[in-house]
Amino acid sequence: MSMDDAVALFQRFDLNGNGTLGFDELRELLLIIGVPATDVPRLFGVIDTNSDGNVDFEEFIRWMYAQPVDAKEKMLGSTAVAKQLLREIADKLVSDRIQPEALFASANVRSDGLLSRDELSRILLAYLPGLSSTVLSEAFHLCDWDHSGWINVEEFVSALRREASGAQEPQPSTVDVSVTVPAGWRCGMQLPVTYAGHLYHVDVPGGHTIGTTFVTTLSLPG
Repeated sequence: MSMDDAVALFQRFDLNGNGTLGFDELRELLLIIGVPATDVPRLFGVIDTNSDGNVDFEEFIRWMYAQPVDAKEKMLGSTAVAKQLLREIADKLVSDRIQPEALFASANVRSDGLLSRDELSRILLAYLPGLSSTVLSEAFHLCDWDHSGWINVEEFVSALRREASGAQEPQPSTVDVSVTVPAGWRCGMQLPVTYAGHLYHVDVPGGHTIGTTFVTTLSLPG
């Protein structure tokens, strides 16, 4: 959960725009996350630490950060929670002096250089048990930039670094792939190539015959 997420949520329920949440304003939020109506008065008193009858942003933030992941998901959505999770993992790796590549390798049980959904989920659940399937799916999509259904080490490392820095790095626009010339194809002909579920047509370059391999750059869909 970024500070921008918290500010946006606070402002959403600060209906009169006075910079605090009154009882009725906070009540709406508490009901959304499943707090029984009968418990709202007691919980409001807990959140309103200075007992002035309003919850200011500092009080709101302290309470919000202490909430379990399912409550945060209801308040902010699964994407925001997934981003927070990746950010926390990246920060933990830095503090423990562990390279993200090492975490990737430890989870890649098939040793094929690609993480499946299940393998990534095991990483995430080891850091924060009880994540919903929606959050796990969102985290996978944040890492799977080329939408191939698999995560390579470059995608994994980039996703963690992007969330750790708070920067919104663009997804890669191109990818280099190796293509082997099949029987019946020759120089100058356009060869159909499928990558990440998309069909491309690339020219067989000069000097390449049946069975030889060349590298071509594909433009990824935006």
